[in-house]
Amino acid sequence: MGLDLPTLLDNAKERLSKIVSNEEKIIFLLEQMKQGLAEQEKPNFGFFWELRALCVSCFKGPLSPASRIKLWKEFTTLSSEVRQLSDFLHEEAFFAIEQIDLALQALENSVENKAQSLAKMKEIVLPRVEYISKDAFYADIQKELSLYIHFAARIQELRREVVQQPFRAKHKNQFFKRLSKLGDHVFSQRKILMHEIGTSFQEDVGRFIENYFGEKKQHRPFYLLREDIKNLQAMTKSLSLETSLFSKIREDLSRCWDTVRTWDEERKRRLDAKNRDLRNIFEEKIEKIKKKMDQNSSQENGIKDLRYLQEELAKSSLWEKEKEGLEKKLSSLLPKEKPVATHPTEQVMEKVVSVEDPKEKQKDMEQQLRQLFEKGESQNLQDLLEVYDSIQEQGEGFEKKHIAPLILAIEDLLEAKKEEAELSQTTNMVDAFSRVLQKRIERKNKIKHALEIYRKTLGGTSFDFEKGLQFQEYVTMCKSRLEKVNRGIDDLEKKLADLES
Repeated sequence: MGLDLPTLLDNAKERLSKIVSNEEKIIFLLEQMKQGLAEQEKPNFGFFWELRALCVSCFKGPLSPASRIKLWKEFTTLSSEVRQLSDFLHEEAFFAIEQIDLALQALENSVENKAQSLAKMKEIVLPRVEYISKDAFYADIQKELSLYIHFAARIQELRREVVQQPFRAKHKNQFFKRLSKLGDHVFSQRKILMHEIGTSFQEDVGRFIENYFGEKKQHRPFYLLREDIKNLQAMTKSLSLETSLFSKIREDLSRCWDTVRTWDEERKRRLDAKNRDLRNIFEEKIEKIKKKMDQNSSQENGIKDLRYLQEELAKSSLWEKEKEGLEKKLSSLLPKEKPVATHPTEQVMEKVVSVEDPKEKQKDMEQQLRQLFEKGESQNLQDLLEVYDSIQEQGEGFEKKHIAPLILAIEDLLEAKKEEAELSQTTNMVDAFSRVLQKRIERKNKIKHALEIYRKTLGGTSFDFEKGLQFQEYVTMCKSRLEKVNRGIDDLEKKLADLES
């Protein structure tokens, strides 16, 4: 019906006053009583009992015996069914009250015994940010905050449940008072924790931005800055921050990301320019030597100059593609019967890729190399070189494909020993660090080149299981060596930056 009780009663009484006979009045009232029960989601018992009283007064008036018996039976049956429905709804409401009361008691106990509730929760795992040392602080605060967020959600759910239930307003008010008291505590604690974690995290992010993007601008490789920004962004998503603070931090970190990208593009442009200038210098030298060789009948000096230039090219910081192009030019001017081997490591790589003969294990040589590698850290450079050269001479002509990773690892060890010796014997640390840094960059380029070769070879071994396993081992070893040399480059860059500043 959608109207309030007084309006419904007034409408019914107005229509009733227009009916003359008692029989028609009773029939009308019975129909209205049924509609009052059927037309609403919740039966309108008040309207029903008011109409029932009017119906009883109508039965006191004049009626034919047959009509009285028939209508009275319908009247009593309807009254009995309504009483049963009322009892059922009261039982249902009582059950709902009991269930909501139990749920509310459980929630009150959980809030009161917060420590026990926290102990049952899983530990919060946040993204690792090297710059931030308060990992445990954030994890603990976020864990407690997550618990209060859960409590707040349960309070809202119970509040909606109480609103939807059909029981009396008295019971609803009792529940609302308990929920309000509980909500005052939970929502205030949640707000305090969100403010605490937000303030602390904003300070850490601000300090990070100030140190690396502000006036201080501490040195840090770009790829590490990118990782830091990614981790901070992931941490921003993991922490429960206020919406405005979350948006602000995300915008600040996005600006930092754009700045790093701009710096990196500038660095690449500088490297491009430096690489282009260096390539032009080598090309000019090659042209001068070529002209000199064309003008002079004796080409010994020209070949000598070319070989020296070839050594310079191998040591230069030119990109691999540029080196390959210049190397081809130099090779075309040199005698064909004497191909140049630029580095022992590259010779080993070439053998690993090109040899197609069956694998022949040289146990004796492999055992000596393993012993040398295991004890190499404790030996000095001279002894290490003598033993390694001796083993290499003994293994001349042997198949070394299966021990290539071991040979490359020993050569890395030798390079490290040479760098240590160079640093210990110099007084100009800046120049020494610069030279060692350049060597490590060259070694990094060689390892990357080897990694590309192994990956290409691995891609063509899909039908050879044993060979696939072998080259997978080479790829893994190269990745490990590349990570190690990258760490060494980062350390040297930091030390060099400290010395220059």
